[in-house]
Amino acid sequence: WEMPASPVLRDHQARAAQYAADLKFLDLEERLGRLVPVAEVREAGMQAAEAIIRIVDRLPTSAEAVAAAVVRDGVQGARAALKDVARDMRAAIAEAMGAIEATAQPSMIEPGEAGEPA
Repeated sequence: WEMPASPVLRDHQARAAQYAADLKFLDLEERLGRLVPVAEVREAGMQAAEAIIRIVDRLPTSAEAVAAAVVRDGVQGARAALKDVARDMRAAIAEAMGAIEATAQPSMIEPGEAGEPA
């Protein structure tokens, strides 16, 4: 005849099993590239923000083109010139984000690394 496990022991074992399952789930998510460390996200965000700020800071260089458009075509000219500026800024931002992405180092561990079976 076997003594039943105490409720406290059973609860502890259940928590330990759930903890182990949670760790395995997080490891799998990281390996699949769906989970990245917070520090990497912060760093990428800072790089993106800095690139965008550098592009936005170039906005005053468009003053002459906008002023010339106003003289030539009034408000409609300014609107068209600003649309061109916005299009150019979007393109520059997209290019900067592509450059940041191209230099990013993958953080996930590929299956088979660190002595793990493939």
